Amino acid sequence: DQGLIDITRKAPEQARDILDGLRFGLAAHVGSEADMLSSLLEEPGRAERLQFLVAQVLAAHRAQQRELEVLARMDACSPAWHDRATTLREMVKQHDAHEQASLAPAIRACVPAAEYEALAGLFATGRLCLLTMAPRPARIHRWSWR
Repeated sequence: DQGLIDITRKAPEQARDILDGLRFGLAAHVGSEADMLSSLLEEPGRAERLQFLVAQVLAAHRAQQRELEVLARMDACSPAWHDRATTLREMVKQHDAHEQASLAPAIRACVPAAEYEALAGLFATGRLCLLTMAPRPARIHRWSWR
């Protein structure tokens, strides 16, 4: 959120650097979350209850990535840039609110409490691996949650 605020308040060169960081960070977030959510859908009985919500999350991520790509092609700090950055910030806030109100409770209802708590650590580890380009497990298995 702060990065999306900063790209509208900084000089063009700084705004571009922040935008590059946002693109990189979003890619790591998207990859890690997609891995985690895909592993949840592999468990019998969960796909039916979570598939629609997961599809919404993945669609929101694609829309956010498209907005970042549009910003990357625009003149930094122009009025159109500021409008687009503000729109993207609102998209991200709505996405977060949707995940908290819909996806998180649905996952909590589908997985045992200990497994749910372990998901945050797996997500953070996956994101860190993507950010640092460290190797990450090809797949996240249920047994790794215990």
